[in-house]
Amino acid sequence: MILFYNGKVFSSQGFQSALVVAGEYIIAVGGEELLPDYPEAEKINLEGRLVLPGFNDSHIHLLSYAKEKTYLALHQARRVEDIITMGRKYAQANHGLIIGVGYNEVNFTEPHELSRFDLDLISPTVPVILYRICGHIACCNSIALHQAGIHSVFKVPDGVIDGDSFGHPTGMLREGALALLNPLIKNNSGNNIKGLLRAAIEDLHRFGITSIGSNDINDTDTQSVIRAYSELYNAGELGVRVSQQATVASEKELIELSAVFPKANPYLRLGAVKVFVDGSLGAKTAYLKQNYCNENHRGLLTISEDKLRNIIDLASRYRLPTLIHAIGDAGVELALRVLGENKESILLRSGIVHAQITDRKLLDDFSKKRVCALVQPAFINTDVEFIENRIALSLIETSYAFKTLYDNTITAFGSDCPVESCNPLFGIYCAVNRSNHKKTKFLNSAEKMTVEEAVLAYTLGGAMITGEENIKGKIKKSYYADITVLRDDIFSLPIDKLLDTQVVMTMVGGKIVYHNLV
Repeated sequence: MILFYNGKVFSSQGFQSALVVAGEYIIAVGGEELLPDYPEAEKINLEGRLVLPGFNDSHIHLLSYAKEKTYLALHQARRVEDIITMGRKYAQANHGLIIGVGYNEVNFTEPHELSRFDLDLISPTVPVILYRICGHIACCNSIALHQAGIHSVFKVPDGVIDGDSFGHPTGMLREGALALLNPLIKNNSGNNIKGLLRAAIEDLHRFGITSIGSNDINDTDTQSVIRAYSELYNAGELGVRVSQQATVASEKELIELSAVFPKANPYLRLGAVKVFVDGSLGAKTAYLKQNYCNENHRGLLTISEDKLRNIIDLASRYRLPTLIHAIGDAGVELALRVLGENKESILLRSGIVHAQITDRKLLDDFSKKRVCALVQPAFINTDVEFIENRIALSLIETSYAFKTLYDNTITAFGSDCPVESCNPLFGIYCAVNRSNHKKTKFLNSAEKMTVEEAVLAYTLGGAMITGEENIKGKIKKSYYADITVLRDDIFSLPIDKLLDTQVVMTMVGGKIVYHNLV
């Protein structure tokens, strides 16, 4: 039993100063009067620090993040020459397939789209695959294309192989074409999934995250992923509540998943079926109603309406919500229309993930059709740099509408990590300030949220998405003892200082999993 006192506890009854934890649960919340009531409890003096419910990242790719920690990191590249230099250095220490992540051509000092010829300068003999920061497009060198069987431009379901004027592949693959790389990546992967996940979960704890909705199950090595998570749980090492958002293609796959996931497990569950209808705005593959600025295309629709409808119906039959990745306004429109047809799916709290580009009617439809929104405010930091070069100003004014969504439907915050940092304070900053971290560019100030609203979207909102709002997402008696302690009181802190504060303690199920109280 642990009694925390002398803190600022953000509870369902307003701010309190103390709480008591026994086993996995909170058993009391109140003031200093609790101290004499629990003389046997271990006592921890919070010294005025802020106590929040544990952060819940409603949409993350934990295994991708875990793997990317071992890949070539290109986030700081500002020129093609930087990528080549970084790639060569990485190749000296790592033999075999080179996988790089995080490059963003928007940040290049000179406009340039990568090609296989650029990557051939990293290595002409070792396959090189570099993923854009959004993860929706990748560039390959010549040997990687050869090993993946891409010798010419050909049609790919729900994707594109870029070609030059002679029909030769440039090295750039988009959306569904990325699946062509799966055998190459799998054959060269010797990663210990369980060990990778264990290290990634330590990062979650450092950022105060106690629950996640993670899209780790797709068409690559599903059984190994499930086995790794199960072994971590059985060994008492999972340390975070995981709701899997599984991408499935058939009823057979869904039956198999339903059979292997433990029932009524508070730490590991099959939470939803995840499906994609478009790509990303940065990659210009998000599906828009109008052409991209100065382009003669609207992005990519990565699934047919009939197939989307069938997946939603399938998930509903197995009492699972459907979460639809939709970024462009045409993609969001399609997702809202098809979800709205299935009342059972709505009752299961199906939702749209990302929902970045919206107009007034689409925002109204979220409310009318009771569709949940799983959004990532940290995207503002990245997207504000290029949004004006993608869509019309009139549409920008109704997009990334987190406040409107929060006010009108169940809305949960997340990070889409590794696309953005999983640090919830980054997302809270963007939701409250509506700017990039440098505070040099702003987006839709009318959609600013209060710190309290942003915290609730990052805690209770995630619990509501998974139907667990009666057991987690609040600091309240009989709720899970999932707790985050911050060094500073972000409710009274100047907005600019939100990025400077730190998590000093994280508790999951009554166990302290991260401690930096100094």
